[in-house]
Amino acid sequence: MDRDRVDILLKEYEICQKESDGSARNYWTTFGIFTSLSTAVIGGVIAVSIKSENNTLSPVWLGFLLIFSFIVFAVLYFLYSWFKRVTHFIGANTRRMREIEDELGMNRSIRIWILDHWDELCERHNNNLPLKIVKNDISKYLIEVPNTLEFISENEKVELSKFKTSIPKKYRPPRTGFDLLSGLFPQLFAWWAIIILFTVGLLIYNCLN
Repeated sequence: MDRDRVDILLKEYEICQKESDGSARNYWTTFGIFTSLSTAVIGGVIAVSIKSENNTLSPVWLGFLLIFSFIVFAVLYFLYSWFKRVTHFIGANTRRMREIEDELGMNRSIRIWILDHWDELCERHNNNLPLKIVKNDISKYLIEVPNTLEFISENEKVELSKFKTSIPKKYRPPRTGFDLLSGLFPQLFAWWAIIILFTVGLLIYNCLN
């Protein structure tokens, strides 16, 4: 391959990696700050209610809590939309990095991807379903990967290379932070929806009494 072409590909690979790392870092920083602040405010409101004479929140504090909860809910929706955009572009960069690795013969990302999706590939292979294509010759890498797992016995490597058994859980790569966060958003939405409904209920109760 022409040296100039190699330099261009390596530079593009570096840019893709920096963009992905920067996007993830900015998102996690913003999400962490927002979560900390919203939790601190809720804690402060609860502390005020505990210190009050009758252990109840005044209508003023309830109104503040309701408005704040709506704001948090709106920001959560923004963060969720941003989360989907970040993961989309990180995925696009990752696919491009795989293409560059394939052209340069690096094959780093494909090995990680195969380990992350080994059970899925195993199941599809054993049920004679077409494998999800991520490379032109994925079968070669599926056979090679078990040989790189030095902590697995030779017999297990043979079984893995034939898709007869799954990789033991203790050898599987942990889930990514983005995978965990995608499952956390519904719980956060539900939590703040409960707070909003509870606050509205308290306001109605105070008005009736």
